[in-house]
Amino acid sequence: MPPSGFNSKQSTKLTGFLYLCLEDLILEASKKELSYNEAMKQEIQNIDTIQTANRESHFENHLLEVVKFFYQELLKLETSSTSSLKESGRKVLNNLSDKILDIHVPEIKK
Repeated sequence: MPPSGFNSKQSTKLTGFLYLCLEDLILEASKKELSYNEAMKQEIQNIDTIQTANRESHFENHLLEVVKFFYQELLKLETSSTSSLKESGRKVLNNLSDKILDIHVPEIKK
């Protein structure tokens, strides 16, 4: 993290990654004939399984935790259509972007 905290370019890259995860989930749900909520719940269960099996793999677990949080936030909105899911995804990601930009390192006093 930069000394002053995260910037908008960094936030955009992370939220862009999560939006790509959502697009892949939409495709996977269609292939498996699952509702979007079912697909997200399945992904969350898969993440939990991976995290349980990979307790020593800190980087992967932290990254998976971010994806899991994104899906959990989307599940709260209970969307059913592709367009409403994408719109809800953008709203959640805008909120996450704000949270990322709110992270600042406290001033170090000598």
